[in-house]
Amino acid sequence: ILILDEPTSSIDVKTEAVIMEAMERLMLGRTTFMIAHRLSTLENCDVLLVIDGGLLVDINTNVSTLVKDANGSGGLESIVLEQMQNG
Repeated sequence: ILILDEPTSSIDVKTEAVIMEAMERLMLGRTTFMIAHRLSTLENCDVLLVIDGGLLVDINTNVSTLVKDANGSGGLESIVLEQMQNG
Protein backbone atom coordinates (compact mmCIF):
# COMPACT_ATOMS: atom_id res chain seq x y z
CA ILE A 1 0.00 0.00 0.00
CA LEU A 2 1.31 3.43 -0.98
CA ILE A 3 -0.05 6.60 0.67
CA LEU A 4 0.69 9.96 -0.98
CA ASP A 5 -0.36 13.13 0.83
CA GLU A 6 -0.43 16.14 -1.52
CA PRO A 7 2.45 14.85 -3.68
CA THR A 8 2.25 17.82 -6.07
CA SER A 9 0.91 20.63 -3.88
CA SER A 10 3.88 23.01 -4.06
CA ILE A 11 4.99 22.67 -7.67
CA ASP A 12 4.07 24.09 -11.05
CA VAL A 13 1.96 22.20 -13.60
CA LYS A 14 4.93 21.24 -15.82
CA THR A 15 6.86 19.73 -12.90
CA GLU A 16 3.65 18.03 -11.72
CA ALA A 17 3.37 16.23 -15.07
CA VAL A 18 6.94 14.89 -14.79
CA ILE A 19 6.39 13.75 -11.20
CA MET A 20 3.05 12.14 -11.98
CA GLU A 21 4.61 10.18 -14.86
CA ALA A 22 7.15 8.75 -12.42
CA MET A 23 4.43 8.15 -9.83
CA GLU A 24 2.41 6.12 -12.35
CA ARG A 25 5.30 3.69 -12.63
CA LEU A 26 5.69 3.58 -8.84
CA MET A 27 1.95 2.94 -8.31
CA LEU A 28 1.74 0.14 -10.88
CA GLY A 29 0.49 -3.00 -9.15
CA ARG A 30 0.04 -1.24 -5.81
CA THR A 31 -3.01 -0.08 -3.92
CA THR A 32 -2.46 3.67 -3.63
CA PHE A 33 -4.26 6.30 -1.59
CA MET A 34 -3.56 9.77 -2.94
CA ILE A 35 -4.70 12.78 -0.93
CA ALA A 36 -4.91 15.91 -3.07
CA HIS A 37 -6.81 19.12 -3.59
CA ARG A 38 -5.54 19.68 -7.12
CA LEU A 39 -7.92 17.73 -9.37
CA SER A 40 -5.32 17.19 -12.10
CA THR A 41 -3.25 15.18 -9.60
CA LEU A 42 -6.12 12.69 -9.35
CA GLU A 43 -6.75 12.36 -13.08
CA ASN A 44 -5.48 8.77 -13.39
CA CYS A 45 -7.11 7.47 -10.23
CA ASP A 46 -9.65 4.67 -10.46
CA VAL A 47 -11.90 5.92 -7.68
CA LEU A 48 -12.33 9.36 -6.11
CA LEU A 49 -13.48 9.45 -2.50
CA VAL A 50 -14.63 12.84 -1.22
CA ILE A 51 -14.32 13.26 2.54
CA ASP A 52 -15.78 16.29 4.31
CA GLY A 53 -15.60 16.77 8.05
CA GLY A 54 -14.40 13.21 8.49
CA LEU A 55 -17.39 11.77 6.62
CA LEU A 56 -17.40 10.10 3.22
CA VAL A 57 -19.72 12.29 1.15
CA ASP A 58 -19.14 10.96 -2.37
CA ILE A 59 -17.63 8.08 -4.31
CA ASN A 60 -16.95 8.64 -8.00
CA THR A 61 -15.46 6.23 -10.52
CA ASN A 62 -15.44 8.71 -13.42
CA VAL A 63 -12.39 10.68 -12.29
CA SER A 64 -11.04 11.47 -15.77
CA THR A 65 -14.49 12.77 -16.79
CA LEU A 66 -14.56 14.98 -13.70
CA VAL A 67 -11.17 16.44 -14.66
CA LYS A 68 -12.36 17.26 -18.18
CA ASP A 69 -15.64 18.73 -16.93
CA ALA A 70 -13.89 20.80 -14.26
CA ASN A 71 -11.67 22.74 -16.66
CA GLY A 72 -12.64 26.35 -16.10
CA SER A 73 -15.39 25.54 -13.60
CA GLY A 74 -13.58 26.18 -10.32
CA GLY A 75 -12.11 22.73 -9.88
CA LEU A 76 -12.98 19.96 -7.50
CA GLU A 77 -14.55 22.18 -4.86
CA SER A 78 -17.28 23.38 -7.23
CA ILE A 79 -17.90 19.80 -8.42
CA VAL A 80 -18.24 18.52 -4.87
CA LEU A 81 -20.59 21.38 -3.93
CA GLU A 82 -22.71 20.70 -7.02
CA GLN A 83 -22.88 16.97 -6.27
CA MET A 84 -23.85 17.60 -2.68
CA GLN A 85 -26.59 20.01 -3.76
CA ASN A 86 -27.94 17.61 -6.39
CA GLY A 87 -27.87 14.63 -4.03
